Amino acid sequence: MLYKATCACKEFELELQGEPRIALNCFCNDCVVSGLYINDKAKAATKDNISSVNQEGSANLCAWANGAVTVTKGADKLCGVKCSPTSNTVRSYTSCCYTQVLIGGGDNGSPGMRLVNRATVTRPDGTPFPQEVKHGVGYKTCKRSDWDAGGSVWWRAG
Repeated sequence: MLYKATCACKEFELELQGEPRIALNCFCNDCVVSGLYINDKAKAATKDNISSVNQEGSANLCAWANGAVTVTKGADKLCGVKCSPTSNTVRSYTSCCYTQVLIGGGDNGSPGMRLVNRATVTRPDGTPFPQEVKHGVGYKTCKRSDWDAGGSVWWRAG
């Protein structure tokens, strides 16, 4: 089965092969704070994005095997942020509309998998991916002040 994920302005697109391994709501500070940070960047730039943070305050995620995730459009739009300079986990978002699309790179707590913003995913028939899950995870800590104090590392794919 082939799923797709796109940013809000459709300048970036992923193809996701097969079924996701898991869908989850993550309440860890890294996921939530990075999602809110990217949302703040979108607001400051007056861009409409697709938030990874839902109304209950968790990050909407689903995981596919690393080899099942392919960027098919807009690779030049992909940017990333880390919660700290020593973090192995890159939270990727688009420069066009500041939609968080991927979490991955190094040890992201889910070896062999890429985490995708569930709100960006559509089923093969074009309908939205289900947003409801009945479980959550979370155990890391990351203070919002760390982001504002320059604790983040920015990169641009090229």
